[in-house]
Amino acid sequence: MVPRETKIMKIKDHFLSKESFELVKNTEFGFYETRPKLAYDQLKTYYDNVNYLSHQEKSNNLKSFVYNLVKKFMFHQKYKWIKKYVDQGSWLDFGAGTGEFLEYIPKYWNKIAFEPNEKALELIKAKKIDYVSDYQYFNGKADVISAFHALEHVIDIHKWFDFINKISHQDTILAIAVPNYQAFDAKYYKEYWAAYDLPRHQYHFSKEGVCKLFRKYNYQLIDEKPLLFDAYYISMISEKYKGNNDLLNAIRTGFLSNNKAKRTGEYSSNLFIFRKLQK
Repeated sequence: MVPRETKIMKIKDHFLSKESFELVKNTEFGFYETRPKLAYDQLKTYYDNVNYLSHQEKSNNLKSFVYNLVKKFMFHQKYKWIKKYVDQGSWLDFGAGTGEFLEYIPKYWNKIAFEPNEKALELIKAKKIDYVSDYQYFNGKADVISAFHALEHVIDIHKWFDFINKISHQDTILAIAVPNYQAFDAKYYKEYWAAYDLPRHQYHFSKEGVCKLFRKYNYQLIDEKPLLFDAYYISMISEKYKGNNDLLNAIRTGFLSNNKAKRTGEYSSNLFIFRKLQK
């Protein structure tokens, strides 16, 4: 039975194409999906821009300098949070970008970058990190699978789980970071909220939706951490999309979002740590 969908809102691709797309709600899991669905060859053209920060390493202006400074700090935090549960073995980073996170973690890990973007793969190769670009090219097992702001980009979430289940063993750790459309900044900016990022983001999650989805595929939530800096960065980009570029209001909105989340738990982005369970 195909899950029923409910239309939510139209959102423009503010970053690149200026085309409009729709959000629809998957009523089985509570997450949103982007419509129309695009094939990979269509979708990859929406990433073709030198300003797409997830594939930037050099700090050529103040914004990218701050972005990269915070990114390095968060590498440390994410690794510390995850190594609490497993501290050696094989680590597959899904949506690895340029391989910076895998380059950061200690060399004793067996590191594999999963990245389909051809330009990013060139930088991964230069770092001498093992890589795969498609589900069919990796048949091993991973002790840790990370997907930092990558799950929202997959074209078919259920095929992704088929792949993850194939390469997981009992007690494999999954570390998933995603934006949260229930956060204050999402509700404040509405269709201008930068973390919707249509059509590059095909899925849009709430905390409840993430946990429900992973429970279906036999993964238990064992830890959860807020990504506090995301509220400020997302608010900065959202202000730009509104045509304001109001840095002070972005900082104010990010602060309010984090402050309200202390009570509600609805942070702008969260890192979820799951463990695979034996069926």
